[in-house]
Amino acid sequence: MNAPSEPRADAFSLGRGAPGILLAHAARAHTGRGSWEQAHDWAKIMVAAAVPAGDRAGLYEGAPAVAFALHVADHPAYASALDTVHEATVSLIERRLNNTEVRMHTGNLPELREFDLISGLTGLGTYLLTVCPDHRLLPEVLAYLVRLTQPMDTEHGPAPGWWTLNAPTDHPDPAHPNGHGNLGLAHGITGPLALLATTHLAGITTPDQSQAMRRILDWLDTWNQNPDRSWWPEWVTTPFPATADRPQRGRPSWCYGAPGIAWAHHLAGRALGDRDRQIQAEHALLAAADLKQTGLLTEPGLCHGRTGLQLILNRIAEHALLPELRSLTPLPPATTAAPTPGLLDGQAGIDLARTGPTTWANCLLLGPTPVLQRTPTPAS
Repeated sequence: MNAPSEPRADAFSLGRGAPGILLAHAARAHTGRGSWEQAHDWAKIMVAAAVPAGDRAGLYEGAPAVAFALHVADHPAYASALDTVHEATVSLIERRLNNTEVRMHTGNLPELREFDLISGLTGLGTYLLTVCPDHRLLPEVLAYLVRLTQPMDTEHGPAPGWWTLNAPTDHPDPAHPNGHGNLGLAHGITGPLALLATTHLAGITTPDQSQAMRRILDWLDTWNQNPDRSWWPEWVTTPFPATADRPQRGRPSWCYGAPGIAWAHHLAGRALGDRDRQIQAEHALLAAADLKQTGLLTEPGLCHGRTGLQLILNRIAEHALLPELRSLTPLPPATTAAPTPGLLDGQAGIDLARTGPTTWANCLLLGPTPVLQRTPTPAS
């Protein structure tokens, strides 16, 4: 992961480029296993040109991605740059919240990028929770997510408020004439569920937050394909199950698969004091960790590889009620090398996972529950 001599097109991408790679170098530098010189090289790449903060920016792209990485990297040399990109991120969040007000007022359904973890307000809320958990905008983001869970009437009948008329690519597609409901942690409704639960556990709440979590959970329950060894489809094309629906089981991945969905369930179970929900989620993780399922993971990375599943298993074991999860044998490593240097699919994510799920893992909604205290934060 040596720094390139020329600025890269992915200088502002947390998932693919410099911000995620900076985090890996910073983690090694903090533990004495690497040098800050390499980390600084990647930090310079991020701020060598104007950092984009348009409405398409999100936790994984542009100013929020750069600010997240600079904050988590935690070096005094980054303070000035962090203040600048943090201010741009706060302005972006305000605009995005205003845009949702307009959309909701018109009665239109959302795009995934409005609310998801990767591009949307779940990711921006995660940013606030990480960088400045007492910021005035975080309760506003949570209030938006609560409103998102309210059902809507569409021309095709009632649908959950997160239903989108786009395909899973988040663009209109004739193959999805009625749109879809996305269940994944990265792009679907379990991202908001995980953030609502995490903030609740941290003592940050907004009215009806618990009810919103239950509305999401009730909908997910209708799509649970095996309550004893739970799994859910990655996305569905009808708002509620119909006779003709034949959901397919995907890979046991962080981004779309049952492990990420089960992790959100477990967080919600803890937040709501629902032990049965926690145990159901733990059985889902045990099912995802069997050899038949893990054999579907041919890549090593975080997003849809073995490292992502192992990280979820490690996190859930910290709070597991089932002894089998607390003593689960680590997964065999992938037989292929990381195809890229980046965080989501590449070596940076694998290296970070080896350090444990510290604050960097907040970008996956797998980080430790914040302990709120007044600490210096960037100007806002």
